[in-house]
Amino acid sequence: RFTVDDLNYLKEGGRVSNSAALVGSILDIKPVLYVPNAGTLDVAQKVRGRKAALRAIRDGVLHDFSECDPTGTEIHILQADCVADAEWVRDEIRKAYPQVGEITITALGVVIGAHCGPGLLTVFYLCNGRQPK
Repeated sequence: RFTVDDLNYLKEGGRVSNSAALVGSILDIKPVLYVPNAGTLDVAQKVRGRKAALRAIRDGVLHDFSECDPTGTEIHILQADCVADAEWVRDEIRKAYPQVGEITITALGVVIGAHCGPGLLTVFYLCNGRQPK
């Protein structure tokens, strides 16, 4: 799961239309996206505001962990110039599931960062060696 802070980067990359980027920006709509299969990008939900997007990412992780045993699961949070948001998500996951393994926060590389812009935050993990549904 991941979210972006500025829809214009997705617009420039051809992932959203001009009108969707304009309306979404005006209404402060933040997409929570996921990649179910290689090469596809789907919207998990659309929320209003950055904090709501972060809560949606957190809730998605917690939902996945409710369906598996996350003990020892390594979690990786990638962020593009939003360290405080990444730390908040990390702390929320750790509070709900203290038995998870290491949670790393890493700055995103410039290639993906150029397509998604500052404010990109993504969380990924394999729970019991499998990708969540």
